Amino acid sequence: MRKGVVFLLFFSLFSCNNNILFKADKEIKNTSWHTDSLAVFEFDIIDTISTYLAEINIRHTIDYSFQNLLLFIHTKMPNEQNIIDTVECILADKKGKWNGKGIGDVLNFTKPYKNLISFKTSGKCRIEIEQAMRYGKLSAIKSLEEIISVGICIREKEN
Repeated sequence: MRKGVVFLLFFSLFSCNNNILFKADKEIKNTSWHTDSLAVFEFDIIDTISTYLAEINIRHTIDYSFQNLLLFIHTKMPNEQNIIDTVECILADKKGKWNGKGIGDVLNFTKPYKNLISFKTSGKCRIEIEQAMRYGKLSAIKSLEEIISVGICIREKEN
C-alpha cells in the first residue's frame, strides 16, 4: 500500500511537467530591477494545433515596498505580430498580507496571464517583460527594489 502511495505521488509530480512548452525565470541582479532592464525569453513554436495558457512568476522578498507590481509584456510572435499587454500582479492584500507562497523572507507569486493562446505559425517566439511601476508624479520608478526574479510558464491547456 505504501509503495502505491509513493508511486502515485512521484507520478503526479512529474506528470504535471509533461505539458509545459516553455518555463524559465530571469534573476534580477542585486534584487534591483531597473526600468530599462528587460527579462527576455525566447522559445520555439512547433505545435500550431494545441492551445496553451501562460503564467507570470514573481519572486520577491517580504521587504518589497508595494502591494502590486505592474508589468509591460511585449510578445513577438513567429508571424511578426507584436502584442503589448499591461499586467498587474497583486502581491499583497489591502491589509498587507502577502499573496505569494514561501518560507522565510522570499515569496513566490504566480499569476495567470493568458488563458487561451494558439500559435498560428511555427517559429521563434520572443517575450520581453519590463517593470512598469509608477509612484506619485514620477513617470517611472527607475530602480525597483526587492524583486528577485521574474519568469514565465507556458503550458498546454488541458481539455
